[in-house]
Amino acid sequence: MNQRYFYRILVVTILVLLSSFLYTYASSFVGTKVGGTLVGDVTWTLEGSPYLLTQDVYVSKGQSLTIDAGVIVDADPKTLNEPNINIDGGYLVIAGRPDAHVSIHERIGNINITGVSSTIAYADIQGAMVYALKGSVSISTSTIAGNSGSGLLLWDGIADIRASSIRDNAYGITIFADFDGQHSLLTIDHSLIVNSNGYAISNKGNYPVIARDNWWGSVDGPNASMFYGAVTYKPWLTAKPITESVSACCSSILFISGLEASSLYRTDSSLLGAHTNTLWAPNRNDDVRKLFLNTDGKSVDPSIFSGGPIGSVFGIYSVYIKFMSFLDGLARAGTINEWHGFGYDWRKPIVEVVNGAEQKATTTESLIKLVEDISSRSQTGKVTLVAHSNGGLVSKYLVKTLAEKGEASLIDSVISVAVPYLGTPQAITALLYGDTEEIAKGYILKASVAQELGRNMPSAYSLLPSAQYLSMLPGTIIGSSSVGYPNQSLMASAAALHNILDTFPWPSTIKRWAIVGWNAMTAQVISFTDRGHKNILSNMGDGTVIAQSAAYDAGTTTSVDVKASGAKNIAHANILESPSTEKIVDAVIKNNDVSSMSSDAKIESIIRTIPGVTLGEPDYSKEQFPLELSTHSPVELHVYDQNGNHVGVIPKPAGIPADVEDDLYTFYDADIPGSSFDISDESDSGRDTSVMIPDDGSGPYTVVIKGAGVGPFNFDISRLGSKGTIEKVSYIDLPTTPLMNATMTLDIAPLGSSASSSLIFNAPDLVVDIDGDGAGDMNVKANAVTDPVAFLESMKKVVQSLSSSIANSKGKDVFAATLRKIDQLENLARTGKISRLHDTARRFSSYLSHRIIKGMTDADRMTIVNMINEFLSHLASS
Repeated sequence: MNQRYFYRILVVTILVLLSSFLYTYASSFVGTKVGGTLVGDVTWTLEGSPYLLTQDVYVSKGQSLTIDAGVIVDADPKTLNEPNINIDGGYLVIAGRPDAHVSIHERIGNINITGVSSTIAYADIQGAMVYALKGSVSISTSTIAGNSGSGLLLWDGIADIRASSIRDNAYGITIFADFDGQHSLLTIDHSLIVNSNGYAISNKGNYPVIARDNWWGSVDGPNASMFYGAVTYKPWLTAKPITESVSACCSSILFISGLEASSLYRTDSSLLGAHTNTLWAPNRNDDVRKLFLNTDGKSVDPSIFSGGPIGSVFGIYSVYIKFMSFLDGLARAGTINEWHGFGYDWRKPIVEVVNGAEQKATTTESLIKLVEDISSRSQTGKVTLVAHSNGGLVSKYLVKTLAEKGEASLIDSVISVAVPYLGTPQAITALLYGDTEEIAKGYILKASVAQELGRNMPSAYSLLPSAQYLSMLPGTIIGSSSVGYPNQSLMASAAALHNILDTFPWPSTIKRWAIVGWNAMTAQVISFTDRGHKNILSNMGDGTVIAQSAAYDAGTTTSVDVKASGAKNIAHANILESPSTEKIVDAVIKNNDVSSMSSDAKIESIIRTIPGVTLGEPDYSKEQFPLELSTHSPVELHVYDQNGNHVGVIPKPAGIPADVEDDLYTFYDADIPGSSFDISDESDSGRDTSVMIPDDGSGPYTVVIKGAGVGPFNFDISRLGSKGTIEKVSYIDLPTTPLMNATMTLDIAPLGSSASSSLIFNAPDLVVDIDGDGAGDMNVKANAVTDPVAFLESMKKVVQSLSSSIANSKGKDVFAATLRKIDQLENLARTGKISRLHDTARRFSSYLSHRIIKGMTDADRMTIVNMINEFLSHLASS
């Protein structure tokens, strides 16, 4: 072989080897390139793996990123920086499997989790720090290794680590000091925490780390130099755990929704064929009328069927959507095998819901069979019940039925959330009058239609205060020895049901956790008078259910301050959307062990750190009764606090479907902490509006009353107590036009705190601008008889407002003559000729009442008549 030929062969060989290497290198990076803000709920699948980050990835609030089993995540080779995965209020689910771990390579920067809960299972994270800021993360059967900083960093976050390996990091786990009133908490067990250059655990928070049953690299356990701050590490493991074979974690979940919180449908036919009509949540009054029942409590239309729990109302108000997403995350991560949301026809008797067959679109569903099926597939062979509101009564009867069948062992725990175990006083006026029939906060079903729906609805009667409730909290009903409910047969059936449920002994094998909401104004006492009824409110409830009822015989109680629970506008209907509530449920599900009392202690230690949550029932010594501000039509009542928070009617929000009937819902704000809002149906005599604000000195409040028609209105301010009205001031028979704007600044000290706390002696003036020109026309004092001259001046403003829309000369002449007559009355008042003033006004009223006057509509004529008659009543009382 000559030398030239040899070199030619050598060059060709090198080129072949180089091309093969380059092909292999390039092919190793074939995959999916991602970067920037992800849109919607995104899943990284094995088919798209590896995922190569070209820049930081962001998951926005309410969105999710799921990383499937076997997926590899790495940085794009062309990327110079180490890109981060940033979960900014969204959700991260890393869902590896024992046979297919998720791999996060070392060129990834940090996994930053802010504000919500995320789960990591069967993941190998190399060189990427997991950082939880004001969020929570659950890590199981995973490895975090090779970080130049900390493997895991918590800052006002919560982490639960199980059967994982934290190794070969500069620092194993670091917890920073708390700020903004939040807390950090770490629990870790059956894990390895080894080979840290610095501290294995550095705890600069206010709560001890719970780090029992871990391997620290030696049979002798850790030494003190491995820790900074409070760390509870005894007992420790004396042998390295086999993390892949750790015992089953958690039971599958059966979620049972509350009253009016499942969708209801029926199949309708038309020329275009059959279609499914959503009757609930309704978009027209006729939809609700289709749900009416006969006097036996049976649906007038037997073809109606149920769907699942309602995620949101019209897509803009959350009911269960965030909570169900949380349960989805637990299932995707393998923490639980599955969860099922049991939606049901909530109109039916509870006994029928449990023992009957729930009609669905194409099949039926048995609640008892559902428990049996889910338990057979559960990691533990058991089911955990999570029940909200009326779903708790369903759950209790379900447990009773299972116990009678010898199947109580299928349930390991019951987590009851805002359950009216003994009923709730608010159900009384809801059933009798359609009051406060909330589908969700801000959406009130038209009261008259709701009243008719509830008349023959068995489940509505089950929510009435039971005999046990009335014995525990006497004085719930004032001023009426008996209440005449419209269906006495259903009333008797509900009483019989409570006689069973209220005395039923829970099986000792089932652990029970009760989540009780408080610090929302809730009907505690119903006062009946000759003039009507009044709900006496207390802050010892969630807006619908009083705490004592939700805590009754319900197990370990945790109380959630709904005004400090991590989200705005949390109340009974959406309490499961609160981050604090979710964290309680998360702690119970992940740490529940019915055979161990130490698991209870662990759960309680987590609960103590959750913002807005305390163990036990609320502190009833903090009970407050509100100030009630109420108006009688035709006006709108609005209240603002010093931070601009608003209580009052708002326009239809954007996003409400166009086919939603205008008079079906009333939309409102109740954003002032501790406030509530209620409004009656409109009628010929107007509508009553009531705003409750705390009597805690947190003012000043700005009160704004806007005219919505023509005629007189009343405005009352009352201080309420447990037995009714303590004191009250009134501003009576004030003139209204559509332009009217009345305002006051209300700054009253709490009852008994000072001499200035009395409403009667310190109520401010109400400044009334009748014609909307920005200038006050009347300064009205509380409980004062209006000066006749001032009243007549305001009457002139109203008449001028009515005449402003008149175009023809005949009409203008009529109104001009009316104004001259009022001027005549005013001159008589100024000169003190009261007898003549009375006679002249009476004749003028009679003249207008009995004549058809060309140029003046009947409505305008009667408006003036009513004002004159109000004026005459003022003269008679002065």
